[in-house]
Amino acid sequence: MSDVHEFQLGSFRCWVVSDGQRSLDDPKRVGFVNATDEETLAAVAAYTAETGDPANVASINIIVIDTGANRIVIDTGDGAGSAGPFGQFIPRLPETGLNANDIDTVIITHGHGDHINACAHGNGVPMFPNAQYVISQLDWDYWTSDPGESARMHLLSIADRFDRIETDVEIIPGIRAIPAPGHTPGQVALLIESDGQRLLHVADAWHHPVELSHPEWYFSFDWNPEQTVETRRTLLEMAARQQLLTLPYHATFPGLGHVIAAGDAWRWEPLGHNH
Repeated sequence: MSDVHEFQLGSFRCWVVSDGQRSLDDPKRVGFVNATDEETLAAVAAYTAETGDPANVASINIIVIDTGANRIVIDTGDGAGSAGPFGQFIPRLPETGLNANDIDTVIITHGHGDHINACAHGNGVPMFPNAQYVISQLDWDYWTSDPGESARMHLLSIADRFDRIETDVEIIPGIRAIPAPGHTPGQVALLIESDGQRLLHVADAWHHPVELSHPEWYFSFDWNPEQTVETRRTLLEMAARQQLLTLPYHATFPGLGHVIAAGDAWRWEPLGHNH
């Protein structure tokens, strides 16, 4: 299977590049704080029976977009020092026909390591030497006020490259930030639009497809659980009502699909699965 999935969104040429994937060989490793192992296993089994998607991997899906005017990367993956199967984005990027020098905009949805760890080589050398980097002011403040190693290397070392934005603003023509707080204080989702075709990049508003049938479930690394759930419901309702092509960062590669309303909750329909 290819690790790069190309598709067209209006006049935008797009690729989802896999940064790698990790097996959830035991579905209990999905790891919701407020669901039992039994509840998790039952939800995963029901989802798999309906869609054929085994949902037993955690993927990292990085989207690259050529609008004609701009060449954009959304999040950078886990980086070369990744302990595990991730960190494959940079070596795979040339499969799109673009390389790091071609990218003029890097949008960071939030500051967790698996989203920023290929921002810089270290020592203040940006991975994308010709790019303006973009992150919300809220998330920048959160991650740099008491920075860990990842934030020091991949945010602060190239601070002069970062444009720090509000969470509800057009970043470049065709790409708008949407507030998506909870997982982190300043996470943004992105609405990407060309010629009437739209894609909603939900970042980490949800990580696993069973969160659509159980939107109240959350993980230990969700900064504010109550806000996480509220944001998730808002984005799920938006995606379903507007029938938006949707990309969660961690869904089974290539991560694209649709959100379908199902009573008081929703269900995930991966691209290529129609029921």
